[in-house]
Amino acid sequence: SDIANGKVIVGLQLLAKDGVLTFKILEAPLLPHFHVNASEKKWKELEYIRSSPDNKTVVEPHHWKLMMKELTVPENTVLTGIGFRYDGKNQLDIQLKYTPVLNASTGELDVLASGWMTERHDAQRTKEFDKNVQIPTSCEVNSFPDMMNGQCLLMKKVSNDIIPFIETQEVVPEPMMALSGAGITHKGHDNCGGYLAPVALTLSDYYTRSVGHEREFTLNI
Repeated sequence: SDIANGKVIVGLQLLAKDGVLTFKILEAPLLPHFHVNASEKKWKELEYIRSSPDNKTVVEPHHWKLMMKELTVPENTVLTGIGFRYDGKNQLDIQLKYTPVLNASTGELDVLASGWMTERHDAQRTKEFDKNVQIPTSCEVNSFPDMMNGQCLLMKKVSNDIIPFIETQEVVPEPMMALSGAGITHKGHDNCGGYLAPVALTLSDYYTRSVGHEREFTLNI
């Protein structure tokens, strides 16, 4: 997000653009006590993504493993960025950017103290689809989150489709506020390819209920 102008992430959308899996973010100016100016919210346009540069995440057949993950940013910070990276096992994983809030009563961001974070998990059983798996649009049972945090999903090609599909619905909490984390999850079941969907984690009432009380927050980095 545009942290130089005090903007934070308030919503997410998962997309495939130019053959690259990516997040689109909704940003809005941060107000006192972790609220946001919803009247100035705006989806940040995605730039053209080429499929070859080293700094872009391209999902190729030889590394179709994707980590299901929900991450929470450090205490007293807000979510200001999200992206994908490959871990040491060549598995696609998410990373978050966080920015500390210098003073809750003003909503001022400590831009220079921003950082990126990832999280390692103990090895878990990789979810693989069987040979009779259906594409999501043919499934008769409603999809639901069916994987653990930190579990890896092996994507699969069925005819001309790659499963799971991507759920492109915009995820924007109501009421709108700064986010404390984000992630990606799989919605499906054993015989259904299902959908990949973004997860938006909201701030605790601990941060937002203190309107009228001045508190300063710091983060040791």
